[in-house]
Amino acid sequence: MKLQKYEFRLFYFKLAGTEKDIAGSGLVLEPMCPNPLKSSAVIAFAIEQNSWVLISVYDIGGKLAASFEDEPRGPDHYLVIRDTGDTCPGVYFYRPRTGRNCITRKCIVP
Repeated sequence: MKLQKYEFRLFYFKLAGTEKDIAGSGLVLEPMCPNPLKSSAVIAFAIEQNSWVLISVYDIGGKLAASFEDEPRGPDHYLVIRDTGDTCPGVYFYRPRTGRNCITRKCIVP
């Protein structure tokens, strides 16, 4: 029974990361890899129009832990690689924002 739940959850996250998360938003966010994180994290996202991009990371209590990529971007696919060596273990939420659109995902730092 646990294996079936685990397979369903993986399937769900894969779909959520590869399809448009908000209909017509123009923002697509792939699941962070690896997750749980090792020494670095890769955030892959795509935007369909010129937009200002800000990526924020929050801890489990909702406190802002980091923010980066605070700059304008053109329509394209992007990979952001961040070093996680000095990050405290725990559960974090990362949120890319473009204009009024944002998507939030969970990641784990062991």
